Amino acid sequence: MRVIGSRTLLARSAPGRLSRSGQLASATIGRGRRWPIVLAVFVPLLLLGLLGAALVPKAASPLADFLLDGPRSPGCVRLVLLRDQSGSMVEHAAAREEATERLLEWVVQPEVLRGDDEVAVIDWAGSAVVALPATRVSELSGDVPGTRSGLSDGTDVTVGIDAAAEMPLTNCRVAFVFLTDGFSEPVDTAAAQAMRDIGVASVATIVPSGVGLADTWARDFPYGLVRTVEAGAADRNAAAIAEALGAATGQRLAQR
Repeated sequence: MRVIGSRTLLARSAPGRLSRSGQLASATIGRGRRWPIVLAVFVPLLLLGLLGAALVPKAASPLADFLLDGPRSPGCVRLVLLRDQSGSMVEHAAAREEATERLLEWVVQPEVLRGDDEVAVIDWAGSAVVALPATRVSELSGDVPGTRSGLSDGTDVTVGIDAAAEMPLTNCRVAFVFLTDGFSEPVDTAAAQAMRDIGVASVATIVPSGVGLADTWARDFPYGLVRTVEAGAADRNAAAIAEALGAATGQRLAQR
Protein backbone atom coordinates (compact mmCIF):
# COMPACT_ATOMS: atom_id res chain seq x y z
CA MET A 1 0.00 0.00 0.00
CA ARG A 2 1.49 3.31 -1.02
CA VAL A 3 0.77 6.36 1.07
CA ILE A 4 0.95 9.31 -1.31
CA GLY A 5 1.59 12.83 -0.21
CA SER A 6 2.50 12.05 3.41
CA ARG A 7 5.76 13.33 4.89
CA THR A 8 7.45 13.12 8.24
CA LEU A 9 9.69 16.06 9.07
CA LEU A 10 12.37 15.63 11.71
CA ALA A 11 14.16 18.55 13.31
CA ARG A 12 17.87 18.36 12.74
CA SER A 13 20.13 18.16 15.72
CA ALA A 14 23.66 17.26 16.57
CA PRO A 15 24.49 13.55 16.15
CA GLY A 16 23.51 11.44 19.12
CA ARG A 17 26.36 10.66 21.47
CA LEU A 18 26.93 9.28 24.94
CA SER A 19 27.65 11.86 27.65
CA ARG A 20 30.35 11.39 30.18
CA SER A 21 27.76 10.02 32.55
CA GLY A 22 27.00 7.26 30.05
CA GLN A 23 23.52 8.56 29.17
CA LEU A 24 22.34 9.03 25.60
CA ALA A 25 22.48 12.61 24.41
CA SER A 26 19.18 14.33 23.69
CA ALA A 27 17.81 16.02 20.58
CA THR A 28 15.87 19.27 20.78
CA ILE A 29 12.45 19.15 19.18
CA GLY A 30 9.92 21.95 18.93
CA ARG A 31 10.04 24.56 21.70
CA GLY A 32 13.07 23.43 23.54
CA ARG A 33 11.71 20.04 24.52
CA ARG A 34 14.43 17.42 24.63
CA TRP A 35 13.85 13.78 23.69
CA PRO A 36 16.41 11.03 23.44
CA ILE A 37 17.71 10.91 19.88
CA VAL A 38 16.36 7.35 19.44
CA LEU A 39 12.81 8.54 20.13
CA ALA A 40 13.26 11.55 17.89
CA VAL A 41 14.06 9.28 14.97
CA PHE A 42 11.93 6.21 15.54
CA VAL A 43 8.66 7.54 16.99
CA PRO A 44 7.70 9.35 13.75
CA LEU A 45 8.65 6.25 11.76
CA LEU A 46 6.52 4.10 14.06
CA LEU A 47 3.55 6.44 13.63
CA LEU A 48 4.00 6.37 9.88
CA GLY A 49 4.03 2.56 9.94
CA LEU A 50 0.84 2.44 12.00
CA LEU A 51 -0.83 4.84 9.59
CA GLY A 52 0.14 2.64 6.66
CA ALA A 53 -1.20 -0.47 8.39
CA ALA A 54 -4.51 1.27 9.06
CA LEU A 55 -4.86 2.08 5.38
CA VAL A 56 -4.29 -1.52 4.23
CA PRO A 57 -7.65 -3.10 3.33
CA LYS A 58 -8.71 -6.29 5.07
CA ALA A 59 -7.92 -9.50 3.24
CA ALA A 60 -10.74 -10.70 0.99
CA SER A 61 -11.43 -13.71 -1.15
CA PRO A 62 -9.33 -13.44 -4.30
CA LEU A 63 -12.52 -13.80 -6.33
CA ALA A 64 -14.69 -11.28 -4.51
CA ASP A 65 -13.30 -8.25 -6.32
CA PHE A 66 -12.74 -9.85 -9.71
CA LEU A 67 -14.76 -10.26 -12.90
CA LEU A 68 -14.33 -11.69 -16.37
CA ASP A 69 -13.34 -8.75 -18.52
CA GLY A 70 -13.56 -8.21 -22.26
CA PRO A 71 -15.95 -9.29 -25.00
CA ARG A 72 -17.17 -12.86 -24.77
CA SER A 73 -17.00 -15.32 -27.57
CA PRO A 74 -20.56 -16.10 -28.77
CA GLY A 75 -22.66 -18.81 -27.19
CA CYS A 76 -22.89 -20.24 -23.70
CA VAL A 77 -20.27 -22.22 -21.77
CA ARG A 78 -20.66 -25.38 -19.68
CA LEU A 79 -17.96 -25.52 -16.99
CA VAL A 80 -17.28 -29.08 -15.84
CA LEU A 81 -15.16 -29.27 -12.70
CA LEU A 82 -13.61 -32.75 -12.40
CA ARG A 83 -12.28 -33.35 -8.88
CA ASP A 84 -9.74 -36.13 -8.48
CA GLN A 85 -10.73 -38.14 -5.36
CA SER A 86 -7.97 -40.76 -5.55
CA GLY A 87 -5.86 -41.64 -2.54
CA SER A 88 -3.02 -39.31 -3.49
CA MET A 89 -5.41 -36.35 -3.34
CA VAL A 90 -7.03 -37.09 0.04
CA GLU A 91 -5.15 -34.35 1.86
CA HIS A 92 -6.52 -31.78 -0.60
CA ALA A 93 -10.19 -32.78 -0.19
CA ALA A 94 -11.12 -29.88 2.11
CA ALA A 95 -9.46 -27.33 -0.17
CA ARG A 96 -11.29 -28.78 -3.18
CA GLU A 97 -14.67 -28.35 -1.50
CA GLU A 98 -13.87 -24.84 -0.30
CA ALA A 99 -12.66 -23.89 -3.78
CA THR A 100 -15.93 -25.23 -5.23
CA GLU A 101 -17.90 -23.14 -2.74
CA ARG A 102 -15.99 -19.96 -3.64
CA LEU A 103 -16.45 -20.66 -7.33
CA LEU A 104 -20.23 -21.22 -7.08
CA GLU A 105 -20.57 -17.99 -5.08
CA TRP A 106 -18.57 -16.12 -7.70
CA VAL A 107 -20.10 -17.31 -10.97
CA VAL A 108 -23.54 -15.92 -10.08
CA GLN A 109 -22.16 -12.41 -9.57
CA PRO A 110 -22.64 -9.78 -12.28
CA GLU A 111 -20.00 -9.65 -14.99
CA VAL A 112 -18.89 -13.23 -14.46
CA LEU A 113 -21.11 -15.85 -16.16
CA ARG A 114 -24.44 -15.42 -17.88
CA GLY A 115 -27.67 -17.02 -16.78
CA ASP A 116 -27.63 -19.53 -19.64
CA ASP A 117 -24.11 -20.73 -18.84
CA GLU A 118 -23.88 -24.04 -16.99
CA VAL A 119 -21.80 -25.54 -14.17
CA ALA A 120 -21.30 -29.22 -13.32
CA VAL A 121 -19.09 -31.03 -10.78
CA ILE A 122 -17.84 -34.61 -11.19
CA ASP A 123 -15.86 -36.59 -8.62
CA TRP A 124 -13.70 -39.39 -9.94
CA ALA A 125 -11.12 -41.98 -8.88
CA GLY A 126 -11.49 -45.59 -10.06
CA SER A 127 -15.15 -44.76 -10.75
CA ALA A 128 -17.02 -41.48 -11.06
CA VAL A 129 -20.16 -39.80 -9.73
CA VAL A 130 -21.85 -36.53 -10.67
CA ALA A 131 -21.77 -34.33 -7.56
CA LEU A 132 -23.57 -31.44 -9.28
CA PRO A 133 -25.54 -32.10 -12.47
CA ALA A 134 -25.13 -29.60 -15.27
CA THR A 135 -27.10 -26.61 -13.97
CA ARG A 136 -27.77 -23.22 -15.48
CA VAL A 137 -26.17 -20.37 -13.54
CA SER A 138 -29.60 -18.75 -13.19
CA GLU A 139 -30.81 -21.89 -11.41
CA LEU A 140 -27.91 -22.48 -9.02
CA SER A 141 -29.27 -22.84 -5.50
CA GLY A 142 -26.11 -22.00 -3.60
CA ASP A 143 -25.79 -25.55 -2.28
CA VAL A 144 -22.20 -26.77 -2.38
CA PRO A 145 -21.64 -30.38 -3.43
CA GLY A 146 -19.52 -32.20 -0.90
CA THR A 147 -16.98 -34.87 -1.74
CA ARG A 148 -18.82 -38.03 -2.76
CA SER A 149 -17.94 -41.30 -1.08
CA GLY A 150 -18.15 -44.83 -2.40
CA LEU A 151 -15.86 -44.38 -5.39
CA SER A 152 -13.78 -47.35 -6.48
CA ASP A 153 -10.07 -47.35 -5.71
CA GLY A 154 -7.78 -46.26 -8.49
CA THR A 155 -7.17 -43.21 -10.63
CA ASP A 156 -8.71 -43.31 -14.07
CA VAL A 157 -9.65 -39.98 -15.63
CA THR A 158 -11.54 -41.84 -18.35
CA VAL A 159 -14.40 -42.55 -15.92
CA GLY A 160 -14.72 -38.84 -15.24
CA ILE A 161 -14.83 -38.07 -18.96
CA ASP A 162 -17.44 -40.79 -19.45
CA ALA A 163 -19.58 -39.27 -16.67
CA ALA A 164 -19.40 -35.87 -18.39
CA ALA A 165 -20.38 -37.47 -21.70
CA GLU A 166 -23.43 -39.09 -20.09
CA MET A 167 -24.86 -35.76 -18.93
CA PRO A 168 -27.61 -34.24 -21.11
CA LEU A 169 -26.17 -32.75 -24.28
CA THR A 170 -25.83 -29.00 -24.50
CA ASN A 171 -25.40 -26.37 -27.17
CA CYS A 172 -22.79 -24.71 -24.97
CA ARG A 173 -19.07 -25.03 -25.49
CA VAL A 174 -17.72 -27.37 -22.82
CA ALA A 175 -14.76 -26.43 -20.62
CA PHE A 176 -13.08 -29.12 -18.52
CA VAL A 177 -11.20 -28.07 -15.39
CA PHE A 178 -9.35 -30.88 -13.58
CA LEU A 179 -8.28 -30.64 -9.92
CA THR A 180 -5.73 -33.44 -9.89
CA ASP A 181 -2.11 -34.46 -9.45
CA GLY A 182 -2.21 -35.92 -12.96
CA PHE A 183 -1.41 -39.49 -11.98
CA SER A 184 -4.00 -41.44 -13.94
CA GLU A 185 -4.52 -44.20 -16.40
CA PRO A 186 -4.11 -42.86 -19.96
CA VAL A 187 -7.17 -41.54 -21.77
CA ASP A 188 -8.37 -44.26 -24.10
CA THR A 189 -9.51 -43.73 -27.68
CA ALA A 190 -13.21 -43.90 -26.81
CA ALA A 191 -12.90 -41.23 -24.12
CA ALA A 192 -10.91 -38.97 -26.42
CA GLN A 193 -13.67 -39.30 -29.01
CA ALA A 194 -16.31 -38.63 -26.35
CA MET A 195 -14.64 -35.31 -25.54
CA ARG A 196 -14.92 -34.31 -29.17
CA ASP A 197 -18.51 -35.49 -29.37
CA ILE A 198 -19.69 -33.37 -26.42
CA GLY A 199 -17.87 -30.28 -27.65
CA VAL A 200 -14.97 -29.91 -25.20
CA ALA A 201 -13.35 -26.68 -26.35
CA SER A 202 -10.84 -26.11 -23.54
CA VAL A 203 -9.06 -28.12 -20.83
CA ALA A 204 -7.31 -26.78 -17.73
CA THR A 205 -5.44 -28.73 -15.07
CA ILE A 206 -4.84 -27.36 -11.56
CA VAL A 207 -2.07 -29.19 -9.75
CA PRO A 208 -0.92 -28.98 -6.11
CA SER A 209 2.48 -27.40 -5.69
CA GLY A 210 5.40 -29.78 -5.56
CA VAL A 211 3.67 -32.27 -7.87
CA GLY A 212 4.87 -32.71 -11.41
CA LEU A 213 2.32 -33.79 -13.98
CA ALA A 214 2.81 -37.33 -15.21
CA ASP A 215 4.06 -37.72 -18.77
CA THR A 216 0.88 -39.57 -19.74
CA TRP A 217 -1.24 -36.60 -18.67
CA ALA A 218 0.86 -34.18 -20.70
CA ARG A 219 0.44 -36.44 -23.74
CA ASP A 220 -3.33 -36.77 -23.25
CA PHE A 221 -3.86 -33.02 -22.83
CA PRO A 222 -0.98 -31.31 -24.63
CA TYR A 223 -3.12 -28.27 -25.43
CA GLY A 224 -4.41 -27.68 -21.91
CA LEU A 225 -3.78 -24.78 -19.54
CA VAL A 226 -1.82 -25.90 -16.46
CA ARG A 227 -1.67 -23.98 -13.18
CA THR A 228 0.16 -24.97 -9.99
CA VAL A 229 -1.22 -23.79 -6.66
CA GLU A 230 -0.18 -24.23 -3.04
CA ALA A 231 -1.35 -27.56 -1.71
CA GLY A 232 -4.49 -27.10 0.35
CA ALA A 233 -5.01 -23.44 -0.61
CA ALA A 234 -8.72 -23.13 -1.41
CA ASP A 235 -8.49 -19.48 -2.45
CA ARG A 236 -5.70 -20.17 -4.90
CA ASN A 237 -7.57 -23.15 -6.33
CA ALA A 238 -10.67 -21.02 -6.84
CA ALA A 239 -8.69 -18.25 -8.52
CA ALA A 240 -7.02 -20.76 -10.84
CA ILE A 241 -10.44 -22.20 -11.79
CA ALA A 242 -11.66 -18.66 -12.49
CA GLU A 243 -8.68 -18.04 -14.75
CA ALA A 244 -9.44 -21.25 -16.64
CA LEU A 245 -13.06 -20.15 -16.99
CA GLY A 246 -11.87 -16.88 -18.48
CA ALA A 247 -9.85 -18.80 -21.05
CA ALA A 248 -13.00 -20.75 -21.94
CA THR A 249 -15.08 -17.59 -22.48
CA GLY A 250 -12.30 -15.77 -24.30
CA GLN A 251 -11.97 -13.24 -21.48
CA ARG A 252 -9.45 -12.42 -18.78
CA LEU A 253 -9.66 -12.29 -15.01
CA ALA A 254 -9.59 -8.62 -14.00
CA GLN A 255 -10.14 -6.57 -10.86
CA ARG A 256 -13.46 -4.76 -10.54
